[in-house]
Amino acid sequence: MEMTAAAINTREVRSVKAKQVALPVEHGGWSFLFEPIVAGLVISFSIGGIWIAVMMIGAFLLRRPLSVWAMQAVAGRQNEFRTLSARFAAGYALVLTVAVFCIFLTVPVSALLPLIILPPLAVYQLYCDVYRQNRQILPEIAGALAMSASAAAIILAGGGEWQLAAAVWFFLAARLATSILYVRNRLSVEKGKPFTYWPAVLAHGVALLLTAALAAFGKLPFLTIPAMAVLLFRASVGLSRYRKPTKAMKLGVIEVVLGIVSLGALIIGYRLGI
Repeated sequence: MEMTAAAINTREVRSVKAKQVALPVEHGGWSFLFEPIVAGLVISFSIGGIWIAVMMIGAFLLRRPLSVWAMQAVAGRQNEFRTLSARFAAGYALVLTVAVFCIFLTVPVSALLPLIILPPLAVYQLYCDVYRQNRQILPEIAGALAMSASAAAIILAGGGEWQLAAAVWFFLAARLATSILYVRNRLSVEKGKPFTYWPAVLAHGVALLLTAALAAFGKLPFLTIPAMAVLLFRASVGLSRYRKPTKAMKLGVIEVVLGIVSLGALIIGYRLGI
């Protein structure tokens, strides 16, 4: 029996693939990562901003192998998952460390204030990953808030004003957070599970009103208003009886497209002053 168990464990070890521990399992996370980075670099480009982008990519990639390693360690397992995840975690941590070092050489300390929220949120997300609470709403919202902070830091690193950095941070965080609320509820609808219509729609409405207020005061381009209005319309119809049945993969693609549209509205509006 011991030999049989050992043989089974050996086969399991050999079946471990690098992508299982090297890459994030949430494909939509890539959009959440790059939207703020692209926005920040286009609005206020700088060498320091590039290093902030590299740091965020390194941190984003580090989460998966570090979480796998921590889960195996907490469970007291010593297997190929733990070994392989440790190797990838070490590699990503090296990239992250080099980026942080270069950031302090090229970016004023004051520009890094938006990134203060990253360490505590990272620890919180790691805890949720290890204890399998990462699918709850708070960890996902925390991730959106953390990723969108990179846009503010990049803008400040490039010499942008604080008010602009804060406004862009808000717009991107609102876009990502409302997307999370909508997708969670829409998937519940498609699966025939209970969902909440008004909290998701009201969140979109509040995001639209605040975006319009920031645009009226000249802190955001006016093009961001119709972009946020489209998201509100999408949520209002997508969670209503007028929706059309849609598979999860298609929903994900649509959200990525809407993210690109929102990002385009922000960038084009900023560049053209509209």
